Amino acid sequence: MKRGAYAAVWGVVGAVCVWTAWADQITLRSGGTLAGEIHEFSGRGALLVDTNKVVRVMPAADMAEIVFAPRRNGKLSLQDGSIARTGTAVRVRDGALLFDSSLGSQFFDLARVRLLELGDRFVPVTTLQLGYLGPPLAELAVPGKITLIFFRVKGWSTDLMQQAEDIAKTDPAVVLRYIDIGEWDSSVARGYGVTSLPDVRVFDGRRNRVGLNASNRTRIERYVQEAKKKP
Repeated sequence: MKRGAYAAVWGVVGAVCVWTAWADQITLRSGGTLAGEIHEFSGRGALLVDTNKVVRVMPAADMAEIVFAPRRNGKLSLQDGSIARTGTAVRVRDGALLFDSSLGSQFFDLARVRLLELGDRFVPVTTLQLGYLGPPLAELAVPGKITLIFFRVKGWSTDLMQQAEDIAKTDPAVVLRYIDIGEWDSSVARGYGVTSLPDVRVFDGRRNRVGLNASNRTRIERYVQEAKKKP
């Protein structure tokens, strides 16, 4: 193998290693593992976007351990409402969450954890492959960010796609999440009420829906500005 070919191979291997090192790792009770990015976690389970950008809803009963990637900052709230603090998620194991904050390292029984919201760290534009009717759209929105959820089908494109990407790449407050609905009349399209394209839904940093379905840049930008004004 020539030197250039070796370099190409090691470049790919290096990229995979970097991704793995910076991904959240889930060990399944069945013995397998999953890597990706956990958007949120509760005592019931986790919402994971894996390395293939496939959305997975993981029940707590299926997970033996979670090791969060370095510097996985998030907001932790408990069932009794007594704590709502920011810090770094470290690990979930043996029925407890290890969480670092300004108060130091603490273990929290999973039965007390209402929600751990974790920000999206990787890229402003991502395609999510559901393949089935996934969780409510609000759960796919990124906490702390204005999220544009853009439905599309394979082989279809519109100028609005590039315009939405431009908004997400130039405004650090905005992220874009494509959802491939498969066919025009798929279960995903029906489940999310997609009747025509383009169809863009806007969510604020608290995952609340802003406005109606947007089909042009003017409306998207207006909803983004409305979302920024919300506390």
